[in-house]
Amino acid sequence: MAGCNGEKGVDGETPKSVSDFIYLYFPLDDVETTTRLQDGGWQVRIHNSATVTFDSSGSWTDINGNGNTLPAQLVFDEFPSTLYSYIESGENQNNVYSVSRNSNMCRVLLLDNVVIYSITTGKITEE
Repeated sequence: MAGCNGEKGVDGETPKSVSDFIYLYFPLDDVETTTRLQDGGWQVRIHNSATVTFDSSGSWTDINGNGNTLPAQLVFDEFPSTLYSYIESGENQNNVYSVSRNSNMCRVLLLDNVVIYSITTGKITEE
């Protein structure tokens, strides 16, 4: 995945949206594996870094830092503004270790707790 060519990644299979996301937020990291999932989505494992899962439309559904924090720019760009503001108010924007989302909610693993954001209601709770 060293570049993008048309609508597909350099490997000829990975969607451009997946390649673009990886290059935007993990530009200096090497891609270890790219796997097509049974549901039509993709999973990208970045060497010594995150694993990112995408749905069949190329939108991320899960980003696991695998023990590393996620890039602060990714947190700012990809989180709903209410959720980002909540995380920033606790000065945790640099302490996000993973995030998963579906059409109803975002679940964020921070250093010391888990934050759940309801997309439908905008309510934020902590576990």
